[in-house]
Amino acid sequence: MKLLRPAKISVIESEPGSLVLLTNLLHLFSSEIELSPTVYHSDIAEELIINHPDLVLIDSKIDDKLSQQICMGVRASESDRHVGIVFVGADENGSSKSLVEFLELGADDFIRSNCSEREFLARINAIIRLKMMTDDLRRANHKLKVLSLTDELTGLANMRAFNQHFLVALKKCREGEDSISVIMMDLDRFKSVNDSYNHLVGSSVIAQTGRIIQRILGTFGENMTSYVAARYGGDEFVIFLSGLAEEQTRDLAENIRLEIQEYHFPELNPDHKITTSIGVLWTPPLYQGSGDRLLKLADQNLYRSKKKGRNRVTFDCLGDLVNFEHVSGTHGTDGNPSGDDDKIA
Repeated sequence: MKLLRPAKISVIESEPGSLVLLTNLLHLFSSEIELSPTVYHSDIAEELIINHPDLVLIDSKIDDKLSQQICMGVRASESDRHVGIVFVGADENGSSKSLVEFLELGADDFIRSNCSEREFLARINAIIRLKMMTDDLRRANHKLKVLSLTDELTGLANMRAFNQHFLVALKKCREGEDSISVIMMDLDRFKSVNDSYNHLVGSSVIAQTGRIIQRILGTFGENMTSYVAARYGGDEFVIFLSGLAEEQTRDLAENIRLEIQEYHFPELNPDHKITTSIGVLWTPPLYQGSGDRLLKLADQNLYRSKKKGRNRVTFDCLGDLVNFEHVSGTHGTDGNPSGDDDKIA
């Protein structure tokens, strides 16, 4: 008989040596078991979080308060992996706590210390099997969550994810914690790429642009509280930056523009350069307006970049804005992004 898989097991004793027989028994079942140092002190929960065991065997004689602390600490530290918790002690009637109480604490099972070796192994294997299935399910759910928040083509966030994070950053700005900036950008005359080559090439250009944006953001990342770049639609992108200074925001946008202008897209002819027009709106802390207004103002700056000849950054601070409501035509904010050839002479 053997365990289903190698396992890392932590043993928590009420006093030194109280579970030594079971510890020896585990070694007999498998030479691949990794037993972390036996602990019987008050810092158990913190040590378990550091060690990340697959299974925790707990002496049922430890007091109720410590039992609860251990179980709550282990369960709170779980993310995409399950940790099995098994109490071991006298039979149910001889224990100070009933089986139900152990389960209510968060345990997966209670094993009598006088059970047979076969039963002990079967119960441990059952917990390991539960762990494996639970871990697989959690990983699958995490992957689905990531996919539901990611633009498949570029690897950037989709608008659902962008809006979730943008609202959090906007709240911090309103409370005076951070500045917030919005960058709206799209590729100039992108329709010519699809017309001259094909839509697969166009998709590849958009995907590579997404990677350029993510790389530039990474170089500024340590200066920001948070940031998210998303594909707004078509060849248009939106970014918010939280906590970045005014001049740094301007530099970041300019770096993105230059990087795209100088990048050689392998699928395109060497003389076919891709450029981008960018609109930026920087807002100091304590802004009390709506997120939609910031997006609209950044989009108006993008429109100004197009109107002034494309391949440029138009930057504004909230306090320096003029009214662009008179500008005719619509752009990304009306849900019809990336149509600049039809809108700019």
